[in-house]
Amino acid sequence: MKLLNIKTLLSVSAMLILTGCAADGMKVLDAGLSSLVGQPIQSAYDRLGYPNGTQNMNGDTFYVWSTNRNVVMPVYQPGSAYGSVGNTPFQVNTNTTGMMPVNFNCSIRVITGSDNVIKSWDYQGNAGGCQGYVQSLKRQGFK
Repeated sequence: MKLLNIKTLLSVSAMLILTGCAADGMKVLDAGLSSLVGQPIQSAYDRLGYPNGTQNMNGDTFYVWSTNRNVVMPVYQPGSAYGSVGNTPFQVNTNTTGMMPVNFNCSIRVITGSDNVIKSWDYQGNAGGCQGYVQSLKRQGFK
């Protein structure tokens, strides 16, 4: 029973650490993208690499960086099994592993005016998908 409690505690601890890392990563993304406003589009290239696409609309240009990948991750689940040997009942703690599909995605949009100066930005996605952009910004000193 104590072994199961330790495993559960470790799993919960790992989940909390990962959640904290995800929140910190998105803060880095916010800081890095916010610093682009008022800068030439080349600044975005320098920080994020070349975009996956562009679109012009009403004199503005929308630059898009995006990632999308599907992975399969292990999921650990504790359980219990009950039975008896002769007239003696018993309970056994079990652990099973299943696989769960997960989608990691991120889309960053940077908008410039006709002067190629960044006016605004936005993003959507999850920490796993945005991780590459976050790592790039961290290497450039964003925290």
